[in-house]
Amino acid sequence: MTENKQTEIKYLKSMMESCFTYGGLERNSRNFERYIKPYEKELGTDLFNKVYDEYSSILNDNYEVIHGVYTDSEGITYNNLIWKNK
Repeated sequence: MTENKQTEIKYLKSMMESCFTYGGLERNSRNFERYIKPYEKELGTDLFNKVYDEYSSILNDNYEVIHGVYTDSEGITYNNLIWKNK
């Protein structure tokens, strides 16, 4: 695998974490269409689907979102992604 593809996978996973934390990453969502799906062009459909499916499972099975952990001076509220205690 090329270094470029490895970098794109890293960026895809980071975007997936952000989408998971702020609204979900389901395939039928706006987050998926707008922020996640564009990585398919660079990675190709097979690799994209493999990474998406595997990392979605990891996020859903092992992490939880804590909402409203911080509000900045402009009133923007932030969430946090944390490891589930099993």
